[in-house]
Amino acid sequence: MIHRLMGWYFSAYRGLNFETWALGIAFFINRAGNLVMPFMSLYLVTQLKMSPAHAAGILMFYGAASILGSFVAGSWCARVHSVQVQAILLGIQSFTIALVPMVHSEWLLIVILSLYGFAFDGVRPASWVALTEVCPKKDLQRGFALNRTFINLGWALGPSFGGFIALESYDYLFIGNSVLSLIAMGTLLWFFRGKTMKPKHDATSAFEKKDTYWKVMGDKEFLLVQALTTLLILCFFQLFSTFPIYAKNQLGFDEGDLGILFAVNPILIILAEVILIQYASKFQTLKIMSLGAAIIGAAYLGIATVHGFWAMVGWVVFLTAGEILVFPMASSYVSERAPPHLMGYYMGIHSGVISVGMVLAPILGLQLVEHHPNWIWLGVTLLGALTAGIFYGIANRKSKQSLSALA
Repeated sequence: MIHRLMGWYFSAYRGLNFETWALGIAFFINRAGNLVMPFMSLYLVTQLKMSPAHAAGILMFYGAASILGSFVAGSWCARVHSVQVQAILLGIQSFTIALVPMVHSEWLLIVILSLYGFAFDGVRPASWVALTEVCPKKDLQRGFALNRTFINLGWALGPSFGGFIALESYDYLFIGNSVLSLIAMGTLLWFFRGKTMKPKHDATSAFEKKDTYWKVMGDKEFLLVQALTTLLILCFFQLFSTFPIYAKNQLGFDEGDLGILFAVNPILIILAEVILIQYASKFQTLKIMSLGAAIIGAAYLGIATVHGFWAMVGWVVFLTAGEILVFPMASSYVSERAPPHLMGYYMGIHSGVISVGMVLAPILGLQLVEHHPNWIWLGVTLLGALTAGIFYGIANRKSKQSLSALA
């Protein structure tokens, strides 16, 4: 039985080419190597003796630079090969994070953390653009799912090891982060050695045609889908911001309980995402996203109504299923929608949307939970239902247009 399950699991990865795996492995090393940022607020408060509010103000610059990096790195891929863009940004990560323990000026610290944030989030759209270039279209949804599996595996391992390293010394934490960024850069360049390092589409031609973000702004359906994706990110990431406060204050869960609940999410993604996506890819992308959005909304309604620990585990599993059906499919939708010569711009906007959602989710959620703690779950449930309905409406309209074209 176990042998059969293992065979079923690995069959979901069968047929993905070497370059798809290479991009995933390099991305995994980078995300697992992000040892510092989960502990940066703690470092600023305990080591640099800042107040929590002061530390939050500094980290806002990091968040803003991360958003900018997502947008800018995507546009670079129109003129520089996406693998080279990743390598440059990984080098910047390695250099800047190594400088942090040596810095004593607050403004210099802000500049360095901003550069690190710019480079760290800039790798994401560049990696996605590279994936669209090396992965055959028929395998692209599984390619994005594999990419997310590696990201989640990295996120699961990195902070765990980082915590033990920080117990010894924060200096070791910064050194380890810097070294792993260099290893990710070296791994990427090694895997793609001998490959032609030029943009897939002629950069001069793209420049002459003024292919910029302004051109993408004319794609109203794409922008609507990105706005809806932002709303879903705001909903989903309440799991990591407002939910811990709710679970501790209202339900009496302790840090150990929360640790288990948080572990459920990446473990389920690692075990199930590629398998689910393999079967979901048979259906229209936006309809799968509609189902995922509905599941996310329903899961938060369940979270608001249960009190037992194991019932909560069940709803987190359900919520993760919704995440799996939305976010890799969202990246796949962008790859299907974007003209090839504008892929970097489209992926840059999509990555920027994710960064915006992740930055705003705790800010808006914590504000709401402080003043109206019971409204937060109703709000995310309604947003889930709203986005599900609109996704489904767009999908139906596209189906009707396709039928009209065939008639």
